[in-house]
Amino acid sequence: MRVQLVLSFVAFAAVGCGDNTQPQVLSGRIAPGFPMTVQTVKLLEGSHVIASARVAVDGRFRLWTLPKRGLTLHLVGAGRSTVVFPRQASGGVDRTFSIVGAGVDFDLGAIRYVGTAGTFAFHTTGDGACNADGQDANGAECVDDANNNDSGSCGNNDGEQQDGSDSSDGAADSQDGQDQGDAVAEHNFPSDGCADGNDNGGDPQDGEGGD
Repeated sequence: MRVQLVLSFVAFAAVGCGDNTQPQVLSGRIAPGFPMTVQTVKLLEGSHVIASARVAVDGRFRLWTLPKRGLTLHLVGAGRSTVVFPRQASGGVDRTFSIVGAGVDFDLGAIRYVGTAGTFAFHTTGDGACNADGQDANGAECVDDANNNDSGSCGNNDGEQQDGSDSSDGAADSQDGQDQGDAVAEHNFPSDGCADGNDNGGDPQDGEGGD
């Protein structure tokens, strides 16, 4: 898998998070193009479903969870698709993510089916580099991955980092049917686990993720 890095600069503003007693809200919109009709979005810790939400007629969903590590996001219909997270800083692709505390509501934006596609380009929403299908001029899938780089704004992030591995033991996978391939969100959930407003998807004043 090759990850193409096309960097865009994002202004950073310190907004604290890290309260491990308050829920983190995740929302998004299922884009057209999946090989199945996505009916439910499930958030899993290992093989256990810890939150789920039905997908509305317009493709939108909204769910919440308390801080957890090793999370995966499954889009479920007649089979399942896993949301993956290309990372600008590491050049890798994570299949799990962590939430360290209750940050601002985070909108993943449009979630698109990529199957086995392996080229991603990082752009800030609205910079004009991506077309309506979420691709740049070279056909790479566009992703906004603002990296909070452990600046301390999250307060309690003690080791709640991505391990880059899929922590599912397969039990829940079989219940959700055949693997239909991967999907990618318009806005990555931050790699440090804190939605603190330093990214488009995590800033409610930034057009709810630019959808």
